[in-house]
Amino acid sequence: MEEVFLSFIGELLYLMLVVAVFFVIRYIKQNISEYETAVIRAIVEDGILFVQQVYGHVDGEHKLQRALEVISNALDKKNLKVDEEQLRVMVESILRRLKKDYGEMW
Repeated sequence: MEEVFLSFIGELLYLMLVVAVFFVIRYIKQNISEYETAVIRAIVEDGILFVQQVYGHVDGEHKLQRALEVISNALDKKNLKVDEEQLRVMVESILRRLKKDYGEMW
């Protein structure tokens, strides 16, 4: 009887360990994802500001293309992957916020 009880306790501890590892891995992945998202957003914003400074005299579509190139290169250097459509949406979203923040100065 004692052997069965010890075996049960061992299996229960093993199961608890597996569940704990699952939650630890999930927590780590979530934090890495949040960190990567913050880095990506910062790179996108910096890229937009750079292109506005350097290519401010160029029309909007050419600036957008140049911004996408600059941002894609910066993301590649950091080994961060963002698909083209998602990147375009982020650029448009952040650009809209920056234009609102800077107002007439933009």
